Amino acid sequence: MILCVYCGHQNKGAGNFCTHCGNRLSETPYIVGRLQVLGAVSEKQEHLISEVERFIGRDVANDVVINDEEISSWHSKISFADQAFWVEDLGTTNGTFVNGQRIQELTQLKNEDLIKIGRTILQFRV
Repeated sequence: MILCVYCGHQNKGAGNFCTHCGNRLSETPYIVGRLQVLGAVSEKQEHLISEVERFIGRDVANDVVINDEEISSWHSKISFADQAFWVEDLGTTNGTFVNGQRIQELTQLKNEDLIKIGRTILQFRV
């Protein structure tokens, strides 16, 4: 099985494209984390986080869409660099918090860190 780093679908067989989202599959192993939404209104409760940037917010164009009125349309971004995952606030009024501390700059994520945006808590896992 080949895991799609864009949508998290596990593809059977040896195809070159994801049968769920249509993105090209890579034979190169990616470092993958998971972002679990705890107790909020979200289409999905768990999101695959890979070496591709992931945006979090209320706007339906985000990778992680959360229906929380205290979350900005484009609230936070998780990225991968220097063999680590990083979160940053996108200039929001209500801020982004990691383990209870408001972040002001790019902040490295560690296994089981809690991210709070609006009234929503997300747990990051690798």
